[in-house]
Amino acid sequence: MVNRRRLMMRKRKIAGWVSALVLGALSTLSETKAMEEEGGEDPLGKISDDCFCPRPLVPCDGRVVTLSRIATGSQLRRIHFLYEFGSQAIVIPACVEELGEGCFAARDLAYVAFEWGSRLQGIGVRAFFSSKLSSFCVPSGVETLSPWCFSGCFFLSDFAFEFGSRLQEIGVRAFSRSGNLQSVCIPSSVVALREFCFYQCKTLTFVTFPPDSRLQVIEHDAFVEARLRDIIIPGGAYLGNGVFNESPITSIEVRSRAGNPFISRPADICSGAYMGTGILSKVVIPQAVVILWCDCFAHCVTLTDVSFEEDSQLTWIEEGVFSDSGLQSFVVPWRVEKIGSGCFEDCKFLTSLSFEADSQLTRIEIRVFACSALEDIVLPKSVAILDRKCFCDCQSLSHVAFESGSQLVRIEEDAFSGSPAWVVLPNGEIYPATQLNWGWTHPSVWNFCCPEPPPSMGDLLKSWVGVYEAKGPL
Repeated sequence: MVNRRRLMMRKRKIAGWVSALVLGALSTLSETKAMEEEGGEDPLGKISDDCFCPRPLVPCDGRVVTLSRIATGSQLRRIHFLYEFGSQAIVIPACVEELGEGCFAARDLAYVAFEWGSRLQGIGVRAFFSSKLSSFCVPSGVETLSPWCFSGCFFLSDFAFEFGSRLQEIGVRAFSRSGNLQSVCIPSSVVALREFCFYQCKTLTFVTFPPDSRLQVIEHDAFVEARLRDIIIPGGAYLGNGVFNESPITSIEVRSRAGNPFISRPADICSGAYMGTGILSKVVIPQAVVILWCDCFAHCVTLTDVSFEEDSQLTWIEEGVFSDSGLQSFVVPWRVEKIGSGCFEDCKFLTSLSFEADSQLTRIEIRVFACSALEDIVLPKSVAILDRKCFCDCQSLSHVAFESGSQLVRIEEDAFSGSPAWVVLPNGEIYPATQLNWGWTHPSVWNFCCPEPPPSMGDLLKSWVGVYEAKGPL
């Protein structure tokens, strides 16, 4: 019974969609017929001088193009679903304010031109989805490119925005799988690039932002599988998870936005923003970045150099940020208070790591340097706790020391398991790492908690043996 009800509900939904589409098409045809009667013009004709388009409407292969033009003087406000069935090019009059959902989807339409003074404000969802567009120029009044509007346009190679564009947002998957798009200049008015907006644009090599760009966010996976090699991002923009994943990018620069109000908000680089990025080799973290979220540079095996602008504001480095990367050396900014678990894990080329003076770091968390190639390290005096397995399996680690005046309180068990290092404790005692597998606590802590020092592991074993000998086996 439940399955039958669900099937009936689905049938009703589909019937509703079909009826809405049919009504939209019929209303458009009636409007068009009325306009032709009023205008008295043949809708088929030549493009006049009162329209604009990114390039002349001349097909590259010499084909004869069927051109359709809505009658001049019409008052049509909206082009509905599947308007114009047989045309390969169309001129849209200035009065049109909206291109409806799917209005030219999956059509043979190759060229679109707009009359000067176009009042177009919206391009609907899937408006040109999987069409044969080869070029397009967005009128200045359009504020949003809706989701999927140019998705699957495999022949789209020229895309531009009219001067003075007021575009605010490029929607979800707006250009996904546009296989021939090579470059895009994002207008300065754009504040958001939504998720997957340039997904699988496999010929897209250049994306530029003007110096006065007001961009605030690039959502996750925006440029996945694009062919970007270098990009300059406006400062203060929030980068989502995996923005450049599987792109062969080699250079990322973040432009300073001095005097821009958006730079005052907390800036960060989001989780997985560059994870697995192709051949990225060098990154300079802007001064305003406060947080590096988890995995943002994970698995960037060609990333060898990460540096920070002067007076970096960075305070948190989250879990796995540089795990399995190609880093060779690293300097931790002094404001950093937290380095998350596994941050440098499996960095097989990381031989040197140091801290700026007056470091604020208080804790080395679980597996932060596990399986890395560190040879020696001096931990800042602010560090109070070494967590479990923080230096485990560091086969090249020979020496661990602490700055004078160290506030170290506790070393958790197995902190150095599998590492051949010698550890110089703050009190001057030197131990091989194997002797610290049971952990270590500063004597002052024991004196505060207990009037007598705790028994050693050897004393405990002797007491257990004595009890066994006295009472015999159970």
